[in-house]
Amino acid sequence: MGHSGTVHFHSQTLMEDIEATLPDMTGIMDAVDGSFAFQVKMRSFSFEKALMQEHFNEDYIESDQFPKASFQGQIIGWSESLGDGETHVVQAEGVFWCHGVEQRRTIDGSLKKADDGWEISCRFPVQLEEHDIDVPGWATYLISSTIDVDVQIKLTQQ
Repeated sequence: MGHSGTVHFHSQTLMEDIEATLPDMTGIMDAVDGSFAFQVKMRSFSFEKALMQEHFNEDYIESDQFPKASFQGQIIGWSESLGDGETHVVQAEGVFWCHGVEQRRTIDGSLKKADDGWEISCRFPVQLEEHDIDVPGWATYLISSTIDVDVQIKLTQQ
């Protein structure tokens, strides 16, 4: 299956909101067993302010050393009945890899079979310390210790 999708993340603090969007991501899904994998290039995130983007890539995510983040997993309780065209609340279980650290995760989301593929939507928090992402003391009031990540993707039959 092919793909088209976006990833958006948000950090909210009293001082400043930081948001970034990645307009394209790669992903594959096996509609036989519900297994899938998604990957994003960290340098592809677009920020409102150039300085935010520079700090993200150079100081926090260290994109030269850790150029990608990924999630590989499987829809829990996968069955052909999920292909009925309705939106289903699902859970995916797998491994989220970011900044060189793997974390086993169970993520809630939705899944819908469309005429030309599968629409997947999820939102999940990422704890910076769980992925060894250090925020300097001077920036702790600017960057939340938890980042909310939104994924919207459509996997299409090739």
